[in-house]
Amino acid sequence: MKLRRGILAGVLALATLAAAGCSDRASYEEVLLYYKAGSLTARQFQECIPGGRKGPANVNDQVFSVPSTLRTWDIREDRSGDTTTPIDSGTKQGTVTTTNAAGVQTTELRPGPHVATFATVKFFLNTNCGKDEKDGNAPVVRFFETLGSRGWGPNNAKIFGSTADSFNVQAWEAMLASTIVAAEQKALAAGTRLYLADDLEADANGVRAELERRITPMFQQELRKALGGDFFCGADYRRNTEVQWTDLVQTGTDADGAPVIGEKPNHGLCPPVRISITDVNFADKGIADARAAVYRTEQEAKQKLIAAKAELDRANLLGQAAANEAYVRYQEIQAQLAMAEACKNNSNCTVIVDTSGHAAVQVQQRAGK
Repeated sequence: MKLRRGILAGVLALATLAAAGCSDRASYEEVLLYYKAGSLTARQFQECIPGGRKGPANVNDQVFSVPSTLRTWDIREDRSGDTTTPIDSGTKQGTVTTTNAAGVQTTELRPGPHVATFATVKFFLNTNCGKDEKDGNAPVVRFFETLGSRGWGPNNAKIFGSTADSFNVQAWEAMLASTIVAAEQKALAAGTRLYLADDLEADANGVRAELERRITPMFQQELRKALGGDFFCGADYRRNTEVQWTDLVQTGTDADGAPVIGEKPNHGLCPPVRISITDVNFADKGIADARAAVYRTEQEAKQKLIAAKAELDRANLLGQAAANEAYVRYQEIQAQLAMAEACKNNSNCTVIVDTSGHAAVQVQQRAGK
């Protein structure tokens, strides 16, 4: 028994060394970060292993997997996205006129109701690693060694492990809440206050697209500040490949203090992340229901008005036509035609036309019938 235990221990030890000495191949959905970590030395970055390539094989070294595919933070009310929790923010002040008991009217400004914004952010983790894949100051290395190596969420878990399967979703989402969501909240808090809640809810005159443009510079600035670098890139990102895009930059403010946005062509390795607004509702369901009731009543009243107008137009046309001799004669001819068509299938029916051209139907019983 002791011999067998010794043999088994030896086999396990050899298997462990063989596994540790095997080289790692990155899948096409990840980039591997290869670190040299001796038993007595600190961990040191060596190189990135892009998708489809093999890395070196050394005992005691460490390999970490980071995703290279498109990521999203998608807020959807129907549960089809990453979260159902919208961004809550205030809106533009509105004027309210009240009348007191003495009949005196007073107009004052009141804060606009809060709105719930649903938005989508699409991005890539910036996995650029230098031309030789060995840049220790590359964005992916800095991200891994700062945000990627600390604990996140209630379990203080780390995001990345040695394989793509060890990616910790809860830790990743906790990191996004502190970065992307925080940037969204700050940008939207400033942006939605430029618009009336009713306009945002109804997307009147395309205000949501305008809001997107106005909050983009602040969102990108806040995201970079929260991350500590250009660690996330926009949907047009291509690893280690220069691309072109158009920056949205604030060039000033208008008379109401709202940012004026201009466009500036740009190029580089990391296009900026953009926010896309998909829906805006009233945050207070009571207000939403009341607005819906007002809209429904308004639409019903409009339909009734259209029907009444059509009836009035018809009555006016008939009144005008009745005073027209040609129209009256036309109506008589139509009536005669109808009588003739009704009479043609009855062998006992005849149509009598007098000298003035007026017709009458006469039905008589013929002999033998």
